Amino acid sequence: MSPTALVLVLLSAVSHASWNLVVKGSRDKYAFTWWMMAAGFLITLPVLVLLPVRFTLTSVALLAASSLAEALYLVTLSASYLRLDYTVAYPVARGSAPVFIAMFAFVLLGERTSLTGLAGILLVSLGILSLHGRQWTARRGDLALPLASGACIAAFSVADKAALRYFSPLPLGCLVFGGTALLLWPYLAWVRRADLAGEFHLHARRVLLVAIFSLGGYALVLAAMSRAPVSYVGAARETSVTEVNEIMKAA
Repeated sequence: MSPTALVLVLLSAVSHASWNLVVKGSRDKYAFTWWMMAAGFLITLPVLVLLPVRFTLTSVALLAASSLAEALYLVTLSASYLRLDYTVAYPVARGSAPVFIAMFAFVLLGERTSLTGLAGILLVSLGILSLHGRQWTARRGDLALPLASGACIAAFSVADKAALRYFSPLPLGCLVFGGTALLLWPYLAWVRRADLAGEFHLHARRVLLVAIFSLGGYALVLAAMSRAPVSYVGAARETSVTEVNEIMKAA
């Protein structure tokens, strides 16, 4: 990975930890996250006419795949929290993601990872899992949901990497946020019966702030992906896991 790509990923990790700190103070974290994505889409919508975008059947399919995987990630992670503590579910999801990304990238994109790179990816995953392993009291079956979340992270990461052939990073982030918000709305409104209007009324300013941080961080990751293999970017991105886990423990 080039130094530029690594710096972009590390900046994104800081952004990721920062907006999770803000989300901590929300009443309904999933309603707040929905507003974050919807607001991020609306705020950056003008970039679609200013920066390169290319809509084709393939690019639209990749956008749909990324948005669906992102939505499923949030749903499966939400379900994980009903069975497991935050400090177990989140590290398992994020810690397994780099391995899934390397596998999916190899199968779907033909991306080859060197032995050194593969060793680094495994070390990142094992480091995250072992760091929080002392907190685990889960049965093996309970880990299926956070592992599914990790697979979803891999799916949208690989779809994003492929979509960068058609979109520059910020428009791609804008469209994925919009697609994810659209797909998540039925789940939040009908299954969780979330008070979306009430959450926005309480935290409108925070929503706008977090929308900028989160979409900016996502665009930084996409920019890194345009310069480096997605398997390396996916592993480096998980440097924010410890910070976010501490935030969740305090929530």
